[in-house]
Amino acid sequence: MLDRIKDAARRNALPLVLFFSLWFTFAYFNHLRPGWNVNSRLDLVYALIERGTFAIDAYHDDVKNPLTATGDKAFYGGHYYCDKSPALSLMATPLYALIWQARLHSNSLGELHSRHYGYWLFWTRYVLTVATVGLSAALLGVLCWGLARRFGAGPCAAFVLSAGILLGTLLFGYSTLFFAYLPSALCCMASYRILLSGRLSNRDGLEAEGRRLKAGEKEKEHGLKKKNETAHTLQLSGSHSTASSLKPQASSLKPTASGSLTKGWSLFWAGLLIGLGWFFEYTAGLAGIGLGAYALWAVRRKPWSLWKFILGGLIPVICLFTYTYHLFGEFAIPYKYEVDDFFRGEMAKGFQGIHLPRLAVLYYVTIHPFRGLFFYSPFLLLAFAGIWKILKQNHKSAQISPLTPQSSVPSPQHSALSTPSSALSPQSSPLTPQHSALSTQHFSFVPDALLSAFVIVAYLLFNSGYYMWWGGWASGPRLLCPAVPFLAAPLAFWLAKADSKNLVVFSTLLAFSLALNFMIVSVDPQVPTGLDDKVVLNPRISDNLPSPIFTALLPAFREGAVARNLGTELPPLAGFSRGLTGKTSLLPLGVLWILVGAWLWREKRRAAAPGEFQS
Repeated sequence: MLDRIKDAARRNALPLVLFFSLWFTFAYFNHLRPGWNVNSRLDLVYALIERGTFAIDAYHDDVKNPLTATGDKAFYGGHYYCDKSPALSLMATPLYALIWQARLHSNSLGELHSRHYGYWLFWTRYVLTVATVGLSAALLGVLCWGLARRFGAGPCAAFVLSAGILLGTLLFGYSTLFFAYLPSALCCMASYRILLSGRLSNRDGLEAEGRRLKAGEKEKEHGLKKKNETAHTLQLSGSHSTASSLKPQASSLKPTASGSLTKGWSLFWAGLLIGLGWFFEYTAGLAGIGLGAYALWAVRRKPWSLWKFILGGLIPVICLFTYTYHLFGEFAIPYKYEVDDFFRGEMAKGFQGIHLPRLAVLYYVTIHPFRGLFFYSPFLLLAFAGIWKILKQNHKSAQISPLTPQSSVPSPQHSALSTPSSALSPQSSPLTPQHSALSTQHFSFVPDALLSAFVIVAYLLFNSGYYMWWGGWASGPRLLCPAVPFLAAPLAFWLAKADSKNLVVFSTLLAFSLALNFMIVSVDPQVPTGLDDKVVLNPRISDNLPSPIFTALLPAFREGAVARNLGTELPPLAGFSRGLTGKTSLLPLGVLWILVGAWLWREKRRAAAPGEFQS
């Protein structure tokens, strides 16, 4: 019993350490400048609990309440409202309700609210962000770890890859801010995990059946060999009638499949999670389209079972439009009533502000330092190599038919006496073609590769066609956030097949990505462009837009102008009369990850599996 507990603890140690390490990292930072997007969502939380209304009239004004002011707001019927989806605000509302009630029973909290309202807002925003966005991001890391394991990466390799996805990309910054990207990505990836597990359960059932059939055939071979020896003995003794009755019989085992998605309510939950992802962040609809096609392919033999998937997806849609109907008297997205004339006008053009893709914008959001996803996270480029490997492997395996039997069942016209025992050896197993197909069943990851390719391409085209493609104050192409986790699967597949040289390439690119994004988050992931919006609105490649990361943020990091964090909140230490300040405040976080890395290295060595990265 004790050994079982130890084994279970060891098996779950990696995802648990990953979860708490990520969550602590996201909780380490508390940026002073929330921005309009954050304030708009938080104003709705405050209005619901403190005043019992959806209107944010008491919070939005930059003169009366500069700490909660926002320009991201809708106006209708004489009231101001949050112009975002209410999902993240509703997610944070129960916790803030507890904090608000605790204020009535705690003198310190009551005094903080009444006399130090700025600190009240600062710390409640921090707590709500950590408990919603930070928690979602940590859970997403664990989901990516499990996904990487499914695609062949070893436990430690999956750990490194998952940490890289969350800490080496722009997801790191938005895991520390009250944005809805991470909860939305968590829902979409959880839906993908359900659909993938349904497909893999069919494969696992077939593989288990193949192993069972193989074991049965081995027993049958052994029995036939015994019968041959007995028949030979009987022939020598003249017992022909008995010998003729000992003929080998074809196997009566039948293949079965298990774990179909069409059984139970897996499709319902997958659809519900996609709907929730869209409810958190409208742009998650693109990922939802890809996942919907993936689900249709997975149940293509029983397409009518998708009614559960559709039913689950409709529930969040109904919730959103019930909310908007209550506010505006019609089923509409709040952007229709946007206060800002420029934003409202641009959103009215095309389809919700989306036009045809522009090559210059595509250049800036991919490889250019201004907003390039692959410039600041170059290890993500290896995902395209993973997609190619999946497609190439499938092409090669398709050239070898798994239905070719290794040998045929002995003909009934031949007696057991004329069948040599060597014909019944394991090297020439009497498997029927059907059984041989089961025992060599090849599971194709092509649909997963196509899903990843579709999602990243769709988001790149959307981002390059959207009027506000740069995303306002940001350190990267934030509109691509929902697409980044979908690169984990092909990355894991590539990593599982990588040799030592490729691992050096991966490690180098990942280290660069981690260092750069760590410096960005340490200062502020919301960086103003420093340019006039009209200049950025229609860029040209020849403009060579300057990167605010290199012109403002990295110099600020070198000077030690880092964000407020848990290190700065430590009490005065020996040699530090005011506690930790500047870049030294990041030391506790660095020590944590050094310890995690040492533990991970020990776990890898303990596994004693050469080439664990390829396992």
